[in-house]
Amino acid sequence: MPVNIAPESTIEMRVWAEAETVCLSVSNVGVEIPANELPSIFDKFHRVPSTDPWKKGGTGLGLALIQKLIHHLNGSIRAESATERTCFTVELPLTQQSRRPA
Repeated sequence: MPVNIAPESTIEMRVWAEAETVCLSVSNVGVEIPANELPSIFDKFHRVPSTDPWKKGGTGLGLALIQKLIHHLNGSIRAESATERTCFTVELPLTQQSRRPA
């Protein structure tokens, strides 16, 4: 389902199931994270410089907190970014048989 948030960008969300896993992807078409920033985007207090078209700052905690929550649920999150598109994909198990320690 695409959602327009600015004239030059669109957010797309997809949800699907694979075997014992539910998957969710959120893509922002029109925004790209530089390749050299991708390895650090889940670090606490990390902020990608100059990529916010509205120049609004943040604390750099959002993605770190999301990653911690997803890992707590025995899931995974990954980010890909290229050619004016950024995509976050979350995979969560449908059953919570064994929990990771907090």
